[in-house]
Amino acid sequence: MEWKLELQEIVDNSHSPASRLRFGEPLSKHTYFEIGGPATVYYEVGTIEDLIRFAVFKSQQTLPVALLGRGSNFLVSDNGFEGVVIRLVGDFDQIRYEGHRVRAGGGVSQPKLAKSVAGRGLSGLEFALGIPGSVGGAMIMNAGAWGSNFGERVEQVQVMTDKGEILELCHDQAGFTYRRSKLDNYFCVFDISLRFERSYTVNAEILSAKNCHSTICGGERRLYVQESAESFCGKIDRRVPSQGHKNWRCRSL
Repeated sequence: MEWKLELQEIVDNSHSPASRLRFGEPLSKHTYFEIGGPATVYYEVGTIEDLIRFAVFKSQQTLPVALLGRGSNFLVSDNGFEGVVIRLVGDFDQIRYEGHRVRAGGGVSQPKLAKSVAGRGLSGLEFALGIPGSVGGAMIMNAGAWGSNFGERVEQVQVMTDKGEILELCHDQAGFTYRRSKLDNYFCVFDISLRFERSYTVNAEILSAKNCHSTICGGERRLYVQESAESFCGKIDRRVPSQGHKNWRCRSL
């Protein structure tokens, strides 16, 4: 197909070794459930320049495109995906600190960010220690647990439109609500600015653990460690309002 050659040329002209293109890549290699047939094209994008070039390329095609994130919220058919699957790597997998403010790329994993923030003696992201997925995906669905969520910590979000334009949105423009936001109106979320408070430093055992979680005990949030050799895909349920009652209850899907 001609569009494959055009996309290959974009990657060949990239200055980033992190940007890589693969044809017929099994998506089972990149999902937590380890299922999914081949993608027509699997593209790991490593720089903002490459992401802009791809967005412009995509706007000129009638081509199905899916952003993979960390693959923890993906169910892929054994038939695969006829289109381009994008994953943000390289520059989008970086964390930068400015005092109590943290900037994270959209490709950073949530547990990685939560552990990094805790290791700096900053508090406010403990709830995310056991939530899989990317920070970019967490923004779109306003991921959270134990009464807290990412939206509460966001100061600014950088997004890209379908035509490759970069926009910087403030907290209110992102439109965070329960497990939703207005960010899914854009091609992708690639950079996030969050703010935290100075607190105690989480001990080394928790920071080095494979799976960490937070819980509420006696009105106080505590951290605990759960070692597991298996991938954890997060909680699969939703909250719905119960009839004739003001409170929320949890119903499995």
